Amino acid sequence: TCCLPKCHISLIIWLHTTQIALNKHLHCIKKSDLPLCPFCDKIETVEHYLTSCPQYTHECHVLSIALGRRAGSVPFLL
Repeated sequence: TCCLPKCHISLIIWLHTTQIALNKHLHCIKKSDLPLCPFCDKIETVEHYLTSCPQYTHECHVLSIALGRRAGSVPFLL
């Protein structure tokens, strides 16, 4: 992580702690009416955002080509 810009390190920490502007978290702190993903009506969690949201199908495909099965592992990605 020493080679990453501070903004990237912050993003990784937010994703890791789930304290990020995704609707599940925003709903918990009463900043969003619903915990649902705006693209597919599933609960918008870090796992959903990184591995299964249809909005990011292309990005997930690129990750799966590069990382294989590990692309579906949130702990590995973070």
